[in-house]
Amino acid sequence: MEMLRILSLLVLTFVFGTLYYYLMESTIPRDSICNFIASPLTDIFAFITGAIIIYKGVVLNDDLLIVLGGIIIVEHIWQLCPKYSMEKIMWLPQYIKN
Repeated sequence: MEMLRILSLLVLTFVFGTLYYYLMESTIPRDSICNFIASPLTDIFAFITGAIIIYKGVVLNDDLLIVLGGIIIVEHIWQLCPKYSMEKIMWLPQYIKN
């Protein structure tokens, strides 16, 4: 039962992390030179930090820590894949735009 709870929380983190990345990407104008995509070393540190936070959440039985650690990891996974635009992967934008 405990493993099911943790897996459910990790699935929830994927949804929240993906939505966060999509919102972050969509607020940056396409023609701007602003670059929010971090270096690979930053992503590696983020993966390690997210994994530690998830581990602490499991040990302390804290669902919020598990979700926050997972969101950090998911958001940085999306940053590692900048060649794929969220608009190409997700069906959501066609329903949001006017």
